[in-house]
Amino acid sequence: MRPTLSYFIRLSIIQSSLAGKLFGLVAVFEDISILTAAVVFNLCYTQSREFYNGTVFIVSAAVLLIPAVVIGFMERGTKKASIAAGGSKTNGKQDETEISEAI
Repeated sequence: MRPTLSYFIRLSIIQSSLAGKLFGLVAVFEDISILTAAVVFNLCYTQSREFYNGTVFIVSAAVLLIPAVVIGFMERGTKKASIAAGGSKTNGKQDETEISEAI
């Protein structure tokens, strides 16, 4: 189980007075990304359909690599922090029970 935004709020990493602002900010970025993606991919398709119809799919795969790399680095950092704090390196069961207990 991955930590979510509400998990961090419950752990008091984020002040409860800022929780609404944070959820609002996430929603705004989500809407902006939907609008931006529609414009970018439509433009990419119209510009590239004459020489290769699959260009838009290659561009979208490249764009999806960015969050995959960021999540990979974040996961790597949380595992190192967990090991440094005395967590187990085996299968993550201890981390899952800690998260479910915190919720």
